[in-house]
Amino acid sequence: MAKEMTHNEALTTLDFLVSGAVETIGMNQPPSDPQPGATHVVGGQPTLEWEGKAHAIACFTEGGWRFAGAIAGMAIT
Repeated sequence: MAKEMTHNEALTTLDFLVSGAVETIGMNQPPSDPQPGATHVVGGQPTLEWEGKAHAIACFTEGGWRFAGAIAGMAIT
């Protein structure tokens, strides 16, 4: 993978984690028509593209869903 792609992926992840704003918390199914930048905290029994990502932070980008694990002390609103 080119360093530009790795760098851009890191910036995308940083952007959605630092914003600290989400649209929903605990949803188990991804929205049918997400817009880039839409961020959600996945529920405990995820399905479809979110399967296997329980309690992760999910952000939709032009390249698809990106996921990050929550860290103790992290604040999301």
